[in-house]
Amino acid sequence: MSARRWSLVAALFTMFLWGANFAFVKYLLDTLGVGPFLFIRFVTMPLLAFLLLLPVFRKHVARTWPFTWLKIAGACITMAGVAWAQFGGGRAPPREAAQVDSG
Repeated sequence: MSARRWSLVAALFTMFLWGANFAFVKYLLDTLGVGPFLFIRFVTMPLLAFLLLLPVFRKHVARTWPFTWLKIAGACITMAGVAWAQFGGGRAPPREAAQVDSG
């Protein structure tokens, strides 16, 4: 098969997956809720990407391993900070902030 034909097949497959993604995410959000869905999404995707890159760049891993760990640690700290901020830093918002001003 020619390169043009393969690119068309890849584009159609990507469009199909992109369209199916919306229904799948809607189902998961209704089933799991937002918190567990986001946790699974933001934990598993970087891990799967890292596991995919290991065989691809296996010759370069030994040379870049210390810097790779530094990047992974930075990403984990960043995601932990975002999660902490999303959940209000462990505190519930004040009740008066949610009330409508009647005056």
